[in-house]
Amino acid sequence: MITAEDAVTALEPLGFAAADIRRVHAQTSGTSLEETANLLMLLTDASAPAESSLPNSRKFKLVLVVNSTLSMSAGKVAAQCSHAALGAVISSGASPSVIREWQEQGEPIVVVASGDQRFDEMQRKCKEERITTFLVCDAGRTEVASGSETVLAVGPADAVAVDRITGVLRLYK
Repeated sequence: MITAEDAVTALEPLGFAAADIRRVHAQTSGTSLEETANLLMLLTDASAPAESSLPNSRKFKLVLVVNSTLSMSAGKVAAQCSHAALGAVISSGASPSVIREWQEQGEPIVVVASGDQRFDEMQRKCKEERITTFLVCDAGRTEVASGSETVLAVGPADAVAVDRITGVLRLYK
């Protein structure tokens, strides 16, 4: 067992914030310094520069728009969102520098419900804004019909531009 203050003393010089160390220490029940450090490395990026050192940097995000007109289980939605996120990063037209910056910012992802917004209309707006998209169409093996448009990935791209298209949508619940 290690105390929270011992963890702070040991890990703060490595670039971790004291508040993060204490929070993760509590999550690991103070089992060991190694366990606390491992979880910290998974949850944070100590090598990333502090936000204040990037005065003019753009913020990037990836928004996953779930087709809320379909009846999908939580597991199905999770799988479809995974396909969309991977597709957006691997096979999209986003530049490597955008992907890199998005990753350095912690890969911000927001999941929203489509509501009455149509995917084709959102894709058209994205094309006008030069924002990459990736549309997941289901194979139809489990819960929804083959070809059903389940999730539209918007970005990763400039957060302000993405918000112009997806900002009116509500978080997925």
